[in-house]
Amino acid sequence: MKSQQRKVASFGRRRLLQGLGSGAIAFAPFVRGLDAWGAPAGNFCVFYTPNGHVRSDFGATGQDATFTLKSSLAPLTPIKAKLSVLHDLDNPGASSKASHEDCVRTLTCLEGGDIYTAQGPSIDWVVAQSFAQRPLTTSSLWAAAPNWQSKISWKAKGVFDAHVDNAKTVWTELFGNFVPPGTPPTVMDKRREQKGSVLDFVMEDVTMLMPRLAAPDRAKLSNHLDSLREVERKVATPIPAAGGGANASVCDPAAVRLRVDAGTGAIVGGEELARALEIKMDLIATGFACGNRRVATLLAQGASDGRNPFGGVNHHDVSHYMGTDPVGTWKKIDSWYAQRFLYFANKLSALGVLDNTVVVWATEISEEHSQTGFVMPLAGGSALGMRLGKAFNGKNTISNLWVSVQKAMGLNSETFGASSSGGLPGLYTSV
Repeated sequence: MKSQQRKVASFGRRRLLQGLGSGAIAFAPFVRGLDAWGAPAGNFCVFYTPNGHVRSDFGATGQDATFTLKSSLAPLTPIKAKLSVLHDLDNPGASSKASHEDCVRTLTCLEGGDIYTAQGPSIDWVVAQSFAQRPLTTSSLWAAAPNWQSKISWKAKGVFDAHVDNAKTVWTELFGNFVPPGTPPTVMDKRREQKGSVLDFVMEDVTMLMPRLAAPDRAKLSNHLDSLREVERKVATPIPAAGGGANASVCDPAAVRLRVDAGTGAIVGGEELARALEIKMDLIATGFACGNRRVATLLAQGASDGRNPFGGVNHHDVSHYMGTDPVGTWKKIDSWYAQRFLYFANKLSALGVLDNTVVVWATEISEEHSQTGFVMPLAGGSALGMRLGKAFNGKNTISNLWVSVQKAMGLNSETFGASSSGGLPGLYTSV
């Protein structure tokens, strides 16, 4: 009997790998569709960088509209009116160790249990599931196996959502139903037929095999099922080529594909890392502009890790005052990431979706190993009720920040995670 069970489980996993691939991406060209043409009402993205910041130079002086950006955030001056800087936030989910492992709690804000395992869903998943979607979880990394350092996004307690590295895979997941100019209608009819037959087959197979898999495999499969259910919910409406459709001037998957195909090669320094991040930012922004994805989490590098874009001692060691002039180097790294954040905000603005998109810059520690006093920049979302062009200085929690984000995304809950009640005062105003 045990031999038969092992055979069924092995068969099921093999079939699922063949059929579902990396999160159902293999079927994306046949099954991706849109609910409607045009940018959605609201989008949310977490931009995650590791190892905290030099707080003395990361943030703003003053408050409200009179604030001045400190040196590490000075690159964001051109978007100051579209930016708010949130000071002195504590992570109520922090573990007793209070270290880089708390990356699993930055977006969940729930304490307890194993330090490498989240105790509930992360904010990206909560928001995405309210839209009957799953978040796009991606990174600047290339062929890096997910590990504890990248456990940022969580579907539920103990159910980790691994990042997708390859930019071509991300493009296919987002735009696999993109229709090049001149595609005959008969081809689209065939795609719709394939969509139905593939989904019917896969869902039937998955439903049969789910009870027979071990608990870890069921958790992994659960993430894949979310992709399929999202697809099943959608209609097979193709993404029009640029030049046709109300938003074709900003929704141009073909243009971003050119950059994806150019790639970065091996990431050996700051130039390659910047290009890798910008490619993922282009993909996310275009997905938002096309209206076929509303939530994303972009992992720049893993917690307690990180290439130094300037070479030499790595980012993690610099954050622990190793090497020559570690504080000066750390400030340069903070400023370098601020330039990437600026690139993303400008990209969203160029595509006409910054006012409908909330972007939060997050990290796993505030400075050294502290889980208190986080400084978190937030850009965009003015059309969703976010108050921008301000510095918020009151003591509060990261979980209350996520409550404000929930409200901007249309979720009326007053709580998220632990130690939250109503959101950050003044950050969100009902529109």
